[in-house]
Amino acid sequence: MQFCTAVVGAGVLALPHAVSVTGWLGGFVALFCFLGITKLTTTLLAEVSLVNGVRQTTFGGAVFSILGKGYMTALTIVQMTFLPMAAIGYSVTAALVLRDFTGSYCEPGETCMPMWQCACIFGASQIIISQFPNLDSLAWMSVVGALMSFGYSMVAVGLSISIGAGAETSVGGVVLPPVDKMWAVFNALGLLASAYLFTLIQVEIFDTIKTDAKGPVWHIKRTVDMTLLCITIFYIMVIVTGYIAFGDYACGNIITCFKQPQWVIRMVNMMVLIHMLPAYQVYSQPFFGFVARNAARWGKYPAVFQGLTFRLWFRTLYVLIVTVITVLIPFFSDIIGAVGAITFFPSVFFPIQMWKAVYQPQGWKLHFLNGMNVVTLLVSIVALAGSIQLIVKDSDVYEIFG
Repeated sequence: MQFCTAVVGAGVLALPHAVSVTGWLGGFVALFCFLGITKLTTTLLAEVSLVNGVRQTTFGGAVFSILGKGYMTALTIVQMTFLPMAAIGYSVTAALVLRDFTGSYCEPGETCMPMWQCACIFGASQIIISQFPNLDSLAWMSVVGALMSFGYSMVAVGLSISIGAGAETSVGGVVLPPVDKMWAVFNALGLLASAYLFTLIQVEIFDTIKTDAKGPVWHIKRTVDMTLLCITIFYIMVIVTGYIAFGDYACGNIITCFKQPQWVIRMVNMMVLIHMLPAYQVYSQPFFGFVARNAARWGKYPAVFQGLTFRLWFRTLYVLIVTVITVLIPFFSDIIGAVGAITFFPSVFFPIQMWKAVYQPQGWKLHFLNGMNVVTLLVSIVALAGSIQLIVKDSDVYEIFG
């Protein structure tokens, strides 16, 4: 369930918008390319999760044992940047849907609860949930979150079908001035990349998968294959129905495009909000674990860096920082695109390098894997540039307390 909770989340709500920018052709070509790359990297990672009889329990531990300290340091920087950014993305999503939910009870044109208040309410809930020690203790929430994610995806599909072919779609996407189109396409690549973004926490989730005589690798591959199949079906359904319904001007968050019936919109927003509660933790708990493990080595420091005391103040501070950033830049599709851009290349590079170190490929396999690294690096660079440009552009017209 952690796989579904981690993967099917905020990203699915932005996919119709991404395809509205790239068009039918570019959108689906990019989506299936990212699916293929994810399938490759997760398979490679599964095959190195058990080396010399030792099962890896963390992504960083796998990199260290196979590639060495230098690679682990680089991975740690990337992973510990990605995890809080993913939490920010989920925090932004939660604040937006909470604002829309409360706004549905207001008079037209009024704002019952501004964005910053919604972000603070969600942050307060996460301060409490963050005190759970690890992902295993949140397994029940992951089940609820996965059900909610599939639930609101299906409701979005149903609402889109009820609208029907209500807007113009195209092969090339929305028509914009050339420069604006370029930045929008770059950001859309980040959005589509984020659709399958879980490699950097994959080993941690692997560690929760039970095994038997068939061995952990077999169970890991089966779990990944089933997850990718299920989420791809959902993605296609959401994209096709949402894009047909709203065309080249689909909202950054497809839920915000729907206005009626209000009771359904309220239900969907609440389902998204419930899903954001455990999804936030799926990406935050590995970060908490990393910091706690390192803090435990600081034996010469006061008890404030140890045990329950450290958990209370550090995790609270973490949630507060994420909440402040949410208030400052609550731009859903921009943030999700940036998360996808920053982590896409590392999520491909490290599994490939580990597999190369263990299996020593030669010939076309080696050239193919090296070429994959180059291509994904270029995609990450342009996608990040597009997301940053849109964040700057949107910040110019955003008022925190407006």
